[in-house]
Amino acid sequence: MSALTGLYHLDGHDVGRAVLRRMVDAMPHCGPDGSGVWSRGPIGLGHRMLHTTPESLHEVLPTENEAGTLAITADARIDNRDELVEQLHLEVSSTPITDSELILAAYEAWGEQCLDHLIGDFAFAIWDEAAQRLFCARDHFGIRPFYYHYRNGGHFAFGTEIKALLEVPSVPEQLNEVRLADFLATMREDPENTIYEEILRLPASHALVASPDGLRIWQYYTLAPATDVSPDATDAEYEARFRELFTQSVRARLRSAFPVGSELSGGMDSSSITAVAGQIIEEGKPLHTVSLIYDDIEACDESPFINAVLKQEGDFIPHFVKGDQLGPLSNLDDVYSYLDDGLASGNQHLVWAAKVAASKAGVRVLLDGLDGDNVVGHGLLYLKELAEAGDWEAFAHESKAAARQFRQTEQRHNFEDSFASLDTAFSRFGLARLQTLADESRWWSFFKELSAAQRLFGVKRSDVLRVTWRRLIQPAALLRARDARRNEGKESTRSQPLLPLLNDTFAERIGIAQRLQKFEAKKPKLTTVRDVQRQLLNGSRIQTALELTTHASAAHGIEIRHPFFDKRLVEFCLALPPGQSLKDGWTRSILRRALDGILPEKVQWRVGKAWLAPNFERGLYEQDRDLLDEHITDLGPLRPFVDEKVVDGLYRKGKDVPNIEQAQLARIATLSFWLKKRFPAYTGVTSAEALEETESGDNHDAPSLQAQTHVST
Repeated sequence: MSALTGLYHLDGHDVGRAVLRRMVDAMPHCGPDGSGVWSRGPIGLGHRMLHTTPESLHEVLPTENEAGTLAITADARIDNRDELVEQLHLEVSSTPITDSELILAAYEAWGEQCLDHLIGDFAFAIWDEAAQRLFCARDHFGIRPFYYHYRNGGHFAFGTEIKALLEVPSVPEQLNEVRLADFLATMREDPENTIYEEILRLPASHALVASPDGLRIWQYYTLAPATDVSPDATDAEYEARFRELFTQSVRARLRSAFPVGSELSGGMDSSSITAVAGQIIEEGKPLHTVSLIYDDIEACDESPFINAVLKQEGDFIPHFVKGDQLGPLSNLDDVYSYLDDGLASGNQHLVWAAKVAASKAGVRVLLDGLDGDNVVGHGLLYLKELAEAGDWEAFAHESKAAARQFRQTEQRHNFEDSFASLDTAFSRFGLARLQTLADESRWWSFFKELSAAQRLFGVKRSDVLRVTWRRLIQPAALLRARDARRNEGKESTRSQPLLPLLNDTFAERIGIAQRLQKFEAKKPKLTTVRDVQRQLLNGSRIQTALELTTHASAAHGIEIRHPFFDKRLVEFCLALPPGQSLKDGWTRSILRRALDGILPEKVQWRVGKAWLAPNFERGLYEQDRDLLDEHITDLGPLRPFVDEKVVDGLYRKGKDVPNIEQAQLARIATLSFWLKKRFPAYTGVTSAEALEETESGDNHDAPSLQAQTHVST
């Protein structure tokens, strides 16, 4: 991954090249192949170069157009290059057109609407001399990072990493307590706010314009199903189109002038990418694979599936990392020599170790299967859709088939456990359907479908009537009114289990209970397979995960690429009928069927996936015991924010706590380490300004796009 940065003095003062150079030099790991700065009056752009694609070997950034009216800095890989060259009528010569030149030409032709034409991973900034404005954008899924600091009438600073912004003297290095409280209370991600006060991230699929008139931010793309997918196509047609789009996506991400690798865990996502890449990669260029293995912990080990892929067609050079020799705190010093915040995931140590191995192998481009399951969709909510539609034959068929599949393995995700039981599937979805019919007094349908439930699921009529008797004898309106009275005044408790981690005084000062209520109230009701899929792909968790892998890769001179996050492939998957995700009890059915003959059968028809919790537990309480003791018994600057008694209780229980609480403890230790490193003297907010804000009754929402935007769209 290359890196971009820049500074725009909105008051018209010249930007000094010295500060630009400091911003660029703060990210040396992002660009070992060169760096550059460009300035003109109040605007300055910077860049660090990592050569990956053949075209990047000819790229010098920042750069201007021929007329000198536009300048660009970019971290980008554009995948629809041929299409753009044709649309823009560009001349092809012996010197290839670089991706940044394509972006600049697209802006010259279409202005802000150029984003409607770009496909790939990108973050860029274009200075428009005539308009005296800076136009910036980030790709559809947020793979390439973009952080910024804006001060109205003062400046707009941006960069690939936060550390570049902190080189600007007027950018504060101040802890964002609201973000810290949100993280500790819910462990949720944030698409916009960072752990630093006044430093924000541009969310995925967003663009902005900075000018003396203010800051305008908008969402240029909304994830939606492809419009050219017929709901009446045959299975074979869906499979062929998926295979075509997936292969196209992998091929686009193999474009490299240097060795390419693929993370191979043995799961379906990474195995699919590796198997396809192995078949289509240019002859004479072997594909490196990086795999985590767990010889000492059988429950975590996926070696049989990894080896099955490596036996497939393709020239592979495998590399193995012993994951069972690593704990979640093992490499904190290394990780936080590069990463800018302490809100890393529980398996960050494994992500880091894989990148170290790839770098040692000389890999510059690494394919990753992150969240491919959410792109394709497990499809289990299709059972709910079938039940709600009253299609009892299909509901019974899929329920029985799914239960049969999930009973075959102990390596199930938590959410899959309930589908291993036919009784549970009926109770969860079928009974809900009958209760709805009773609520609506649709008695003919109720008794007709009750008979179907008896025949197909073997349930007793008396058992169902016992559960629905209230609806049989009381009007639905009275029941709803009674339920409303019972729930009146009750606060949502879905996030409450994590609240005890917070210090009461801190929680009250931040107004975290009110923030959680607002957060829960905004959660959409998800009722279909595609609702869930769209919500997950639009969610901040995926953006944060993609961002984190990008930063971890950049630290080792690697560009990470995600074949499942190709706009064309994602839109196609969203347009598929839900029965293509769950078919004959097989989750992610379209992927299994489309890659028939490419994926080894051992992987193609596997159920479940290895659970890494045993390795996490052993690493935390055995290998990393000294580090855990150090950072939990001495919380340092974290002390004002957490309830020490609760943390100490978790710590003293050791392994006798659920996996989620073990993960919380590791995150607290990580935060403790990071705060000691970054804010060693921090004791909490004590300034008069902060106290005055507290007394004003404000809910302390962190700076938002709305608050930072002075000209909205």
